Amino acid sequence: MPPDEILAEFVNRFGGRSFVDIRKGLFDKQLALLQDESRRKLACCSRRAGKTHVAGRLLVDRAHRNPGQKCMYLAITKGHARRLCWPVLHELNVRFGLGIAFNETTLTASFPNGSVVWLSGADNIREVEKYRGEKFCAVIVDEAASFGEEIGYLVNDVLYMALADLDGELILMGTPSASCSGLFFEEFTSDRSSWSKHHWTVVDNPEFPRWSGKPNWRELAARFVDDTRMMHGWDHNNATYQREMLGRWVRDTNSLVYPFNDSLNLYGQRPHASQWTTIIGVDLGFDDATAFEVVAFSGEHPALYEVDHYRRSGMNVTEIANKARELCDRWSPISVQMDTGGLGKTIAEEIRQRHAIPVEAAEKTKKNDYIELLGDDLRTGRVKVLKGSPLAEEMRILQWSDDKRVKEHPAFSNHSCDAFLYAWRCATHYTHTAQEPITVDEWVEREDARQYEQEQAREGFLY
Repeated sequence: MPPDEILAEFVNRFGGRSFVDIRKGLFDKQLALLQDESRRKLACCSRRAGKTHVAGRLLVDRAHRNPGQKCMYLAITKGHARRLCWPVLHELNVRFGLGIAFNETTLTASFPNGSVVWLSGADNIREVEKYRGEKFCAVIVDEAASFGEEIGYLVNDVLYMALADLDGELILMGTPSASCSGLFFEEFTSDRSSWSKHHWTVVDNPEFPRWSGKPNWRELAARFVDDTRMMHGWDHNNATYQREMLGRWVRDTNSLVYPFNDSLNLYGQRPHASQWTTIIGVDLGFDDATAFEVVAFSGEHPALYEVDHYRRSGMNVTEIANKARELCDRWSPISVQMDTGGLGKTIAEEIRQRHAIPVEAAEKTKKNDYIELLGDDLRTGRVKVLKGSPLAEEMRILQWSDDKRVKEHPAFSNHSCDAFLYAWRCATHYTHTAQEPITVDEWVEREDARQYEQEQAREGFLY
């Protein structure tokens, strides 16, 4: 539909109410995405390119064009969705006088024509499954590279049918990840993909605050990118520079927080041992996920095993306590290591007092040093993770925010990783001492000596 007809349709559907052109102020690359009529679209961008802003514009546009229908903005967690897109919708509401009613609890934005924009998260299968049965006219998945392999299930098994009734559109957008994995990566880099592809960077964004409104903005943008590169000591081939500033897919294992290797660190069945010791690690969240990780170790084996897990957003104190009690009853841990930062201290005390669960404050100092030590355990196969667990997915794709390797990237979920790290720090699997290997002849000689001593003892020659 031509742009003028779209505007006329807006006015008609609003019963003559005046409507400000939502396209106003968008630059060409953003406008191309907004006006793309393809049902499946990809937008791969650098940092600060203005992708989340155009996501908000697109949601407003589709909400107005589809009275009484639902649109959804999906991030890795509900907390991420709130931080990224909620301010954009508020700003657009004020700027264009849209008359949106915001519900801060449900993160829904209701429009005068009955349409609703819903912000949510998809940090585990349970969260994803709740979208079954919904009917959407448009869904945007932001920071799509942060979902890893799970995004394939989300798109193909859940969202495909949720969009089918209205022939709705699906947009995956984000910045390339260091792991170069998942459906977003595969479709964007494939020559055979049927998805419509869009790409732009910060140098295409004339509204970036540093140069907005300046006639020489292109020169200033190019200088900003080059200054950023030199400030970090990057050359033009640096993988982080290529991903973050140019929006290009470049695999870089050095940017990943954990050296996770499927063939070395995944397992299906735990080996037999006469006794196992267990510890539970808990990372607390509300909008972000609360994660539980149960680990087990034995003096008979050198590795630490993930044996159980749970991760969900929006858990209250009672739900957290009930899940902790359930896992304690199942595994009889020697300790429950819980994140007690912020409100965590109050929650931990509540669980200790009212539910008699042996909660201890998780050790959080020198986190990066212990991440490096955990990395050594991963590289040497002394950590084993359950196939298909949230921990495995997080460890595969979690990356550092920059080359300094000081802080984890905020676009990636790390809740299961942190819960596991709390438990791992208390485990003593490293005290296992392997017996030196011996030859068959040595074993026979030792066995003969042992049997001889037993025989002599029975006959009374040894005292």
